[in-house]
Amino acid sequence: RRAGVLIRADCGGKHKCGTCLVLVTPEALAAGLLSPPAAEEKLLLDKRLDASRVRLACLTEVYGDVTVTIPPESRITDAAAFKTRTRQLKALRPAVSRILLSLDSRSGSESPQPWLVRTQGLLARRLPGKRVMGPSLLDLADFARQPGAEDCREVTVTLFQGREVIQLRPGARSEIYGVAVDVGTTSLAVLLCDLSSGGVIAAKSLTNPQINYGEDVNSRISQVQTDPDNLSVLHESLIKGINELIDQSAKEAGIRFDDILDVVVVGNPTMMHFFLGINPFALGRAPFLPLFYGGEEVSAGNLHLHVHDKARVHLPPLLSGYVGSDTLASLMALGPRFFKGTSLLMDIGTNGELVLSQEGVLTATSCATGPAFEGAQIRCGMRASPGAIERVSLDKATGEFHFQVVGGTGQREPDGAFNQDTPHPSLHLAGESKVPEVVLVPPSQSQSGREIVLQQADIRALQLGKAALRAGAEILMKQAGVVRLDRIFLAGAFGSNLDPCDCLNLGMLPPIDPERIEFVGNAAGDGAMMALLNRTVRRQAMKLAGRIRVVDLGSHPDFQQLFIQNMRLSAE
Repeated sequence: RRAGVLIRADCGGKHKCGTCLVLVTPEALAAGLLSPPAAEEKLLLDKRLDASRVRLACLTEVYGDVTVTIPPESRITDAAAFKTRTRQLKALRPAVSRILLSLDSRSGSESPQPWLVRTQGLLARRLPGKRVMGPSLLDLADFARQPGAEDCREVTVTLFQGREVIQLRPGARSEIYGVAVDVGTTSLAVLLCDLSSGGVIAAKSLTNPQINYGEDVNSRISQVQTDPDNLSVLHESLIKGINELIDQSAKEAGIRFDDILDVVVVGNPTMMHFFLGINPFALGRAPFLPLFYGGEEVSAGNLHLHVHDKARVHLPPLLSGYVGSDTLASLMALGPRFFKGTSLLMDIGTNGELVLSQEGVLTATSCATGPAFEGAQIRCGMRASPGAIERVSLDKATGEFHFQVVGGTGQREPDGAFNQDTPHPSLHLAGESKVPEVVLVPPSQSQSGREIVLQQADIRALQLGKAALRAGAEILMKQAGVVRLDRIFLAGAFGSNLDPCDCLNLGMLPPIDPERIEFVGNAAGDGAMMALLNRTVRRQAMKLAGRIRVVDLGSHPDFQQLFIQNMRLSAE
């Protein structure tokens, strides 16, 4: 963690998951440079692994200089690329604007005035009837440091909401940019936009660096409860990750940080607390209320973002302690079509957020689908990064498994056959544990050099996640008196890569014609971008938030029964 190395720790280092595997040398253990494997570690390690070479990072103490190798299955790779955009804006009305003032525009009868007084006067004449704050002495100090400030005859003034000066620059400057940020539990996404044209200049994403402290929000809240100093660590790692994406985007586009003058950030409630450096303790206990709802702006400088210091960071409102501004942004991205008829939005990830619209009457909820959909709690699971198996099929004629990997890269070939040298079906008992498992990939064809297997516990993790999701959807539909849906919109990186027929056959989704299921990608990022490009969208989002009634599944009397009923893997 201190070195910034991302390693899997699904449980957040609580000695429960066994995913933080590292490779060491037997000589290091023999020399007393490492603590010997304790009983707790031996229980978590696969019996087929050599404990003198394979250790768990969370349970191994280091007493001297040792060489540690992180195997492929323990590495956290970059998040998969995401797509934009769901809906095209018809009008641009960004919250920031630029006007050009001529410093020579004064009559001969006017007496000489200090530069700041002249600029304020010119601004007042240019914007009659408006009360404009600034420019301030600090704005002037920043201006005076700019090349060409001494002899400039024109000055570009940047205004926020048309009423506050946030930047002065010598000469004519037309370029003006902003960033939209989607802070997810697993991934971060940044869209760098040209506010004068509405174009996306760069789109970047990476794995949330907080993943080192746990796969889900509860693990990270627990980290702060255990040690309050971890709040600043989690906040700073999040800001560092966002800045890394801004840096990459600005470098790719060839723009300066001080031309990035507006920011919109969306995310789930826990991530938004961490983003602001606010302790999310209230979200870890009943009644699970956030410490704020948002719908306002904060200073980018106070958050040390790599944009202009006086840029504002707009935070659309949270809907509850477990439904965030990312869900609201997704609704804004979908637009009017979502509010016609009966529609269901499902954002599937570490948490599943659901919103039902019945002719514009809105109810929402969130269900803990668990991190299985992101690859955690799966024996050989990983996120959908290049080289990960994303699809497996069984050839009934030959009994052979076939697979497809993300990106078609790595040691395995897309759509290749495997297990050709073993009897079919490849079912056996796993080592001393005698757990039944199916071998999908033999050691010779996996990057880790070990078998990739599917166990009953993996199936159960999927059952738990999909049962929670389906139960949440059924509760929203029952309360609204809805029997059939007109449309289902699937959002999020995970949801965008699902096969609609597979989802229906597993019983993950309510019954519907597969043609009426639409994948909308990173709708939260799209909605954040819309709020960046048009300040009217921000006001619309505030009004929309007030129309949404949030349902608490944990206290709903029907949830447990529906959850159990939907554990079965079938369409009905």
